[in-house]
Amino acid sequence: MTQSTKTLCPYCGVGCGLEVLPPAQPGKATNRDSLGNPIWQVRGDRTHPSSLGKVCVKGATIAEAIDKNRLKYPMIRDTLDQPFRRATWDEAYNLIVNRIQTVRNTMGADAICMYGSGQFQTEDYYIAQKLIKGCLGTNNFDANSRLCMSSAVSGYIKSFGSDGPPCCYDDLEKTDCAFLIGTNTAECHPIVFNRLRVHHKKNRQVKMIVVDPRCTQTAEAADLHLAIRPGTDIDLLNGIANLLMRWGFIDSLFIDECTKGFPDYMQVIQSYPPNW
Repeated sequence: MTQSTKTLCPYCGVGCGLEVLPPAQPGKATNRDSLGNPIWQVRGDRTHPSSLGKVCVKGATIAEAIDKNRLKYPMIRDTLDQPFRRATWDEAYNLIVNRIQTVRNTMGADAICMYGSGQFQTEDYYIAQKLIKGCLGTNNFDANSRLCMSSAVSGYIKSFGSDGPPCCYDDLEKTDCAFLIGTNTAECHPIVFNRLRVHHKKNRQVKMIVVDPRCTQTAEAADLHLAIRPGTDIDLLNGIANLLMRWGFIDSLFIDECTKGFPDYMQVIQSYPPNW
């Protein structure tokens, strides 16, 4: 195998495109693991729309992470107080299938659920959902990568009617004011921040505002860093709303057509003048 395979980085939620290549041919320089075995090479996919060929250190070294301290054969124990023993693949598969079918036949398909790791590859997620939903007939599949965002998802649904923010990566190069609150994008989503940073540097009229109690790498790049006290982010947002209302910088038509309960919100923000 000499051609690259395209896939996605499994780490953060940006979904950067990767190209994975086999190790270099014998005699050529290549990265090696602790046992001296050549490691598969990873590079950014230049055709991918979110990352545009860029890759951070976690994505670039993913082959090294997958190689180290990984289970290479099935281990089974009959009870929790027994040590694990090595088993054959047939023994492990048969045990899993028999347990699943027993539950399914006695308690129904909805007695089965799967909770996936946030480090699943995209292809892993696809196959797991085909098994759980398509084959076994239950919708009970969830993953850490979604559950860790459950509070944000609830907020999105309540605010926008959808469980995802209504924007796309192309918006990064179209903004004239980036307001970053509750995020340290430079360290947590470096590829997204790189795109925003390039846009920010190229256009002097573009402003970046960061709200964070700490002086993070993201805050260091900002035109304005609001180092608020922890727990006062809602106060800050209500204070901004108070000024927008006072200055008349609101879209009344949008508010009437797309929001509910705005008069009640007006009553709340009246208690948040700037001096308070």
